[in-house]
Amino acid sequence: MGNDGNGDQVASLATAGNVLYAGGEFSTASGVPATGVAQWSLQTPGWSALGSGLGCVSDDCTGSYAEAVDAAPGGIYVTGNLGTADGKGSDNLALWTRRRPGSHRYTRAPGGCARGPGCGLAVVSGPGA
Repeated sequence: MGNDGNGDQVASLATAGNVLYAGGEFSTASGVPATGVAQWSLQTPGWSALGSGLGCVSDDCTGSYAEAVDAAPGGIYVTGNLGTADGKGSDNLALWTRRRPGSHRYTRAPGGCARGPGCGLAVVSGPGA
């Protein structure tokens, strides 16, 4: 992911089906523009972005990054220091819903987190969830 010489790093990984998701502080995934969140599909090997990735609110930006990424039946949740996800407001918590394997649409996640990093992320699924 990205360029380790620039301090890029992966903070979290999650899988759903044949797709691996990575979240962290990076701007590319194997040369593909992917800001903070990316996916690797086993069906079409290679990295791709989830929309336009993560961003900041223009007047309040110290760098956007994902601290945690988790897969659930409804989609991919990302939390961290982010004011936008796929160009839309996110309050440090984002959800990309799966439309089909490898294809996602950003949906504002319910709730959100207090400004700044440190939101925990646990996705509960299964019977009784």
